[in-house]
Amino acid sequence: MSELGDVTAAVVGLLSALQREGHDLFATVGIYQAAERKAAVAALSRQRKPAAFVLYDGRGSRTHQDTVPAAATVTILLAVENLRGGAAALTGDASCAGVWEGLERVAAALDGATLAGDYRLLMHEERQAAGDERTVVFEQRYRVERLAELSIPTFGGAAITGSDSIVTVEIGGIAVESVKFGFPGIDGVYRHHAGTRGRTIRWQGQLVAEDDAALNEVEGELERLAVAQVPATMVDAWGRSYPECVLDVFERQGARRRHPVTGAAVQGFELTFTQLRV
Repeated sequence: MSELGDVTAAVVGLLSALQREGHDLFATVGIYQAAERKAAVAALSRQRKPAAFVLYDGRGSRTHQDTVPAAATVTILLAVENLRGGAAALTGDASCAGVWEGLERVAAALDGATLAGDYRLLMHEERQAAGDERTVVFEQRYRVERLAELSIPTFGGAAITGSDSIVTVEIGGIAVESVKFGFPGIDGVYRHHAGTRGRTIRWQGQLVAEDDAALNEVEGELERLAVAQVPATMVDAWGRSYPECVLDVFERQGARRRHPVTGAAVQGFELTFTQLRV
């Protein structure tokens, strides 16, 4: 199977594994391809519900002749039916999940997920695709990006975010301090080099650990490093080394949540490092 085929199959596997009160969240999960979205919605309406279809939407065009093609897009169509009508298909009831719950569970499972080795899904858009008095159909679109990282970034020789976390490293630019001055009657400006400023390096992503206790340990170590302010060498995901870095800020982003498939504890985060001497 092709790599994108592997990704699509992995998405189907994740959706099939979603549970609600000990039962499968979706009665039907499958791969479907249609030239028009209306045909896919019509085919989905004939399935046992709640139902989900995975569609490959292709790649975007290049933004510049020298750039690589844009990321591929995968669309998830979700259909929920409730014979009671009204808002029941949205809110759900004791016997069946509503489409709102389905959307939240699917987004939690797919957004930021790493599949088929080195592909990552990132949510791009969510909107309603169809609906009537009993059935509601929504679609979620995800960008499929190829991971460029070769290894887990380290600080002081340790993978301080843990081995399962998703981390993106952004290296800031080098800023130089200088003094400019001139002399009367002499054209031009003289510049005196006064050293470099500290360079900012950011780690962003999701802290992932087996359970809350393990994630508490990871967060505790990050807070300790931020307080200690001890310089150490940072090595990014591409093996580039940056000596004399200190961890200035550890910031949690959003609430801690539980991965709906694996049960792992997940916390969005950002770390800000300063390289004291370039």
